[in-house]
Formats: sequence, structure tokens, C-alpha cells
Amino acid sequence: MPSFSSQTTDSQKELFHTIVEKTRKLSDGIWFGTPIQLAKEFNAGELTDQLKQITHPHLVLWGESDAWIPRAHVEEMVKLLPNCVLKVIPNAGHSLNLEDPDAFAKIFEEFFEA
Repeated sequence: MPSFSSQTTDSQKELFHTIVEKTRKLSDGIWFGTPIQLAKEFNAGELTDQLKQITHPHLVLWGESDAWIPRAHVEEMVKLLPNCVLKVIPNAGHSLNLEDPDAFAKIFEEFFEA
């Protein structure tokens, strides 16, 4: 069972469970292929050197309660991308778009208006 933030509403929890149920109908690749390939790339580091070539602006959002991606990994990526800003979101996990869609929309809008 997932653990939810104390601010998570019942409708957000229901939406989460609905999304999980719908993903069960997807290919096994979403559960196995993607994480396996991402782990292989992370361990090999073959794309790391190419990050410095990606010069357009990036905004990386990371929730303090993210149980999937360690903060150190995000900070390393932000350091390697030449035009990148990290915004740490308190009281959020891995899916800000589901956990706080209004905050996500505001951050998204501000980034693209700038």
C-alpha cells in the first residue's frame, strides 16, 4: 500500500488508485523495461557527458517526499545541465501533478512565462 501525505485528499487517493489500475493494463515494459534500462544507463553513465550539450532552460521539480528518485541524483543532474534550476517542493512526493495540481500548474506557467 502506498503511503500518502497527510494533505492528500480522498479524491487524490482515488485518482492514484485509478491510475495504478489502468497501468496494470499496459505492457510489462512500463514496469520492467523502463526501470531496468534507466538503471543500466545510470550505472553505465554513458549519457552523463552529453548533458552539458543540452543548453535550453530546464526546471527540475523534486518533492521532498519522493521515494523513487534520491535527491543526490537530482542534484547531480542539475549540476551537469548548463541551464538548469532545481526547485524542491515541500510536502510533495514523486507526482506533484497529482498531489497538488494547482501548485504544479502555477510553477509550470511561471517557468514558461519567464
